[in-house]
Amino acid sequence: MIQAGIIGGAGYTAGELIRLLLVHSKTEINFVYSTSSAGKKLSAIHQDLEGSTDQLFTDTVNTEVDVLFLCLGHGNSKAFLEKNSFSKDTKIIDLSNDFRLTPDAVFQNKHFIYGLPELNKSAIQSAQYIANPG
Repeated sequence: MIQAGIIGGAGYTAGELIRLLLVHSKTEINFVYSTSSAGKKLSAIHQDLEGSTDQLFTDTVNTEVDVLFLCLGHGNSKAFLEKNSFSKDTKIIDLSNDFRLTPDAVFQNKHFIYGLPELNKSAIQSAQYIANPG
């Protein structure tokens, strides 16, 4: 099972991502991070998830996940990554615009790949850092 972490779990983007991951047969949501909603059920914020999960938001980040989704407000993903270290094997997918098509789309000397399959299918498959189109 692919272990996924979600940062910024109380926002709309995270809610849609959670809904998709809950039915993905090869992925398990390891944690959903939100300082403003820590301790609350996911369905307390994302009401469409009622009956789908009893998982709670947390204010603790597990750095040993296979994939990390950043669902933070625009301008916050880069700052979050600078403050938190993850395994070198963790794939990081940014759903904000922090690393999309900009010359500074770099973190720890690695470039974020623009995650549009029609343009970058082979690069996405092996990328560690992906900037999701929005």
